[in-house]
Amino acid sequence: METQIIDRQTVEHLEKLLGDNFQVLVSTFEEDAIIKVSSARRYCDSQHWTELSKTIHSLKGACLNIGANQMVSLCLKIEAILRDENFTALDAIVDQLETHLIDLKVALHEIKVI
Repeated sequence: METQIIDRQTVEHLEKLLGDNFQVLVSTFEEDAIIKVSSARRYCDSQHWTELSKTIHSLKGACLNIGANQMVSLCLKIEAILRDENFTALDAIVDQLETHLIDLKVALHEIKVI
């Protein structure tokens, strides 16, 4: 079973909880995710593992809060790679993170019009 890009139950809960402020949350999350994914690429390319770990941990938390499940899964993979210091697959996973961000942005824009 494929993991959903955005968990609909989480979104519905946040919409009820935040009301009109939900759209602000979505916009803020999207802006932050773009910055964090870009930073993750930069830290990966320059082999700044500590900064990459901090960035991925922060991105994972934000993704958990909004229900961005596939992004959480990729963040967990990156954290495991960093923890195990087996960096051979890291570049490919960060590539997936960048690619998935496009799908996430589409899903977020669909949420905004619902």
